[in-house]
Amino acid sequence: MTTEQRASDHAFELASEAGPARFVVELASGQRFGPADLSTIEQWARESRLGRDSAVYEVAPDGSLGERRWVMDVPSLAPILQAPPTSPGPVQPVRDDTASVIVPYRNPRALTGYYMSVFGLLMMLVPLLGLIYACIVVYLGVTGFRYARLNPHAHGSAHAWIAILLGMLEMIVGIGATVFAVARMLG
Repeated sequence: MTTEQRASDHAFELASEAGPARFVVELASGQRFGPADLSTIEQWARESRLGRDSAVYEVAPDGSLGERRWVMDVPSLAPILQAPPTSPGPVQPVRDDTASVIVPYRNPRALTGYYMSVFGLLMMLVPLLGLIYACIVVYLGVTGFRYARLNPHAHGSAHAWIAILLGMLEMIVGIGATVFAVARMLG
């Protein structure tokens, strides 16, 4: 950055001895507004009156316009114009109704894993199929628990734990049933 550019940047940030620096804004359509001080132009940027393709001119003491600069090159305006748009009004919190705590319908993996783990108590006795079924139950329980931790409003961590624990039990019994079936076939 050259000395001239640093001095130009300071003109946008500091007030001169004669008072605050004054600027004219030029929109992409060619319309010009001002002169205004930097805080007013920052307010215009916050109100989305300026686009990224707008330009700013510093007004000299004699009233002439200085060098044209893009608003994105002005240190105090760039962060404002790069910020994502916001919507007015307060953010509504997610309501926690009793039903979503008892039956975590916002966390389908935990809920599905829970119901599959209960049915899996019968499936675990079927060789190989019960083992595969138990692996799916554990997977759903683990992913449901992760989702519940990342999204507390979804609930379901208890359902996920039950799916994980019963799924592990079903895996152990499923391995035993499969080994028993293979040993019986071979021998």
